[in-house]
Amino acid sequence: MVKKKRKTTGKSSVTLSLTSQAHDRLAEMAQKSGFSRSAFVESVMTGKVRSPRPMQTRS
Repeated sequence: MVKKKRKTTGKSSVTLSLTSQAHDRLAEMAQKSGFSRSAFVESVMTGKVRSPRPMQTRS
């Protein structure tokens, strides 16, 4: 859901609901990539960063 549009950057603020595990994973991946969480998501969506592979479960 779009909350508001920022005048200076042309970006919109959105709400994203994640499980605590997904939130932790996002924070970890963003940090390893050198991005904030928001910048990491945007970079994945614009193709500047490869989409992360799904975590594989061990048998």
